Amino acid sequence: MRTSLRLVHTSDLHLGIDGRRAGEGLAPLEAVAEAVAKTGAHLLLLCGDIFDSNRVSDQVIRDALGLLGQIGVPSIILPGNHDCHGHGSVYLRAETMGLPPQVHVLSPQRQQVVLPELDVSVWGRPHVDYRDLRPLHHPPSRGGQRWHIALAHGHLVRQSWDLERSYLIFPQEIAESGAHYVALGHWELPYDASAGTVVAAYSGSPQMARQVLVVELDHQVRVRRHPLGRG
Repeated sequence: MRTSLRLVHTSDLHLGIDGRRAGEGLAPLEAVAEAVAKTGAHLLLLCGDIFDSNRVSDQVIRDALGLLGQIGVPSIILPGNHDCHGHGSVYLRAETMGLPPQVHVLSPQRQQVVLPELDVSVWGRPHVDYRDLRPLHHPPSRGGQRWHIALAHGHLVRQSWDLERSYLIFPQEIAESGAHYVALGHWELPYDASAGTVVAAYSGSPQMARQVLVVELDHQVRVRRHPLGRG
């Protein structure tokens, strides 16, 4: 049984934003890849809106997949509300191009990925269209792995006015998730969303927050910020 795990958590890269061509808009992903190498992470979590829309060019997708394939550790992608896993999705196109072996996209048919070599299971409910959904409602029970990670792309409810938003995530859902760590996306700035005994956080986007989160799991769960572009 594995006794420790280090992961990098990020979200909302919005690759291909404003119609930027391949190569012009990959800087956020390049910075994330550098952070994975510098921190010695075992796993990369990409929690939604990795692409700005399902209309980005094939070349943007191809170049992003190429970069993810070079990172050297497994990457798990949760489709968000911008890059939902529905008709015409970037991820359906990516599958036809051929996903690198270490890149896993959560889909309606595959909401959980188990990585035996890391003794971890990762679950997330992908956005499949542009309608509302509850990203963290009724997650599955833990399996036999040492570590269980949940991914969710949505809006954390903190006050009554948050109920007017879409893709709601409730603190009680985090507390009852059964996860060791809940990786959140949808907010461009970092935020500690821990509830009960469960550690949870928004990483923020690389462009706005200028960071990723590094999560250490051993006898406890510790989260630290790793600035991008610096050591």
